[in-house]
Amino acid sequence: EKLGIPVTLRKIVGQIFPTFSVDDPADSNPITQIDILKHQVIEQAIIDIFKKVAEKKKIILFFDDIQWIDSMSLSLIQELMIEMKNQSLLR
Repeated sequence: EKLGIPVTLRKIVGQIFPTFSVDDPADSNPITQIDILKHQVIEQAIIDIFKKVAEKKKIILFFDDIQWIDSMSLSLIQELMIEMKNQSLLR
């Protein structure tokens, strides 16, 4: 029976349980997908922490030498600004 399990999930689980493995070289590397997922989970956790703090305190963000920012940090800042646009965040 087909359960409709996404290929990416089948590839990840296939690393442990070969029955689930997918032999499609066109798909992306599951390890890369795991790294992306980890980044997204960590990013959301940081945003959630800022939201909790913003419920009780005002937050001021100051960025020094922002021209040297890496892409992951920039992504975090962008998501933070989008998700907290109506909260106590001064930028």
